[in-house]
Formats: sequence, C-alpha cells, structure tokens
Amino acid sequence: MNIFQKLKTPSLLLAIFFSGICGCAGGISAEMFRFCINGEEDMDILGRMVNETAALSGMEFYDKSQVHDRAARDLGDHPGYKMKIYAAGRADGLGVIATNSLGAREATIGFTRGSNSEESQAMIDKFLHSLDARWKVRGVPADHGALPSAQCDVPK
Repeated sequence: MNIFQKLKTPSLLLAIFFSGICGCAGGISAEMFRFCINGEEDMDILGRMVNETAALSGMEFYDKSQVHDRAARDLGDHPGYKMKIYAAGRADGLGVIATNSLGAREATIGFTRGSNSEESQAMIDKFLHSLDARWKVRGVPADHGALPSAQCDVPK
C-alpha cells in the first residue's frame, strides 16, 4: 500500500498533509509550491489537472475533499470555506498532492519523487509549466514550509 492509498483515513490524511506543509522532517513532499487562486473554481481546475497528470503518469487519483473538509469540522478547526484536497500516487512513490488548506484563496501543491528521478522531474516540470500558465507560482522553502500568505487575501 502506498502513501496515497493510506490517505483514506482522515486522521492520517491530516497528519501527513500537515507534516508536509510545515516542512517537518519526515514530510512527504520532495518539492512544494504555493499560489493565489480565485477560490473554489480554481481548486476544481487544479483537481482536474492532478487527475489528468495521474492518468498520463500511471498514478491513481484521489479526491479527498469531503474527507478533509469533514475531518476539519470534526476537529473543530474548520475555516469556513470548502476545503479541498486532491492527490495522485503510484507504488514507486511518484505523486502529487494539492490543497487549499492555507486559505480560500491560496493553493499549496507538493510533489514526491518516484524510483525514476528523470521521469519524476519531467512530471514535476510539466505540471509546474501548466500551473505557471494560470497562476503566479512560488516555491516553498523546505526549511520552514508554507504558512498562509497575506498577499492571497485580496481577490485577484
């Protein structure tokens, strides 16, 4: 069972996600990026992008939005907007996970590398190129992770 199949458990989902977002040791992201979005519609576009990449790269796609949103409500830590999380992964570790957990107008995306580093880098580069065509994408330093950005609070 790979890490993305394990995302079916809400508590594990949140633990893995937040360890990656905070840049903590043991986080699953090999590379992480963030960008401002226009809300739910842009997250739906991002979800379709993850799904398309999954199909092209032999990964299994997971839409864990309902689980993620419900878990935040159950923990009493819901931000008041529809939380979304999309993931795709393969047994060799190649994967991508995207969420709007930092804010209604902010997306974070992380990539994990598979056993073939050239293939992994090609997938990441192609995905980032697609993101750059729509949004202003910024890298997240691995040493401190992603925190909510005030610049995404203002509608584009």
